[in-house]
Amino acid sequence: MARLMESVPGRVIRKFLEDQAPNWAALIAWNALFAMFPIVIFAASLLGLVLRLFGQANDRIYSTSSVCSGVDRPCSVSSNRHSR
Repeated sequence: MARLMESVPGRVIRKFLEDQAPNWAALIAWNALFAMFPIVIFAASLLGLVLRLFGQANDRIYSTSSVCSGVDRPCSVSSNRHSR
């Protein structure tokens, strides 16, 4: 066992543990999680807002009640888009 700890990988592992690198790695990961959490929440809310606005615009574009009523030419869009 002593021969293993005196080899290059053994000295690297010993130095890694002496410097408390596992603790630092956990600390960095925890801080990164807390730093990125508000960004993820903001991005998700922004995406939800954009998708909701796109959905409303999509419904306005494809709604046939306002497009086909009172028009001289025939309506080319099917009026039962939502029925199955």
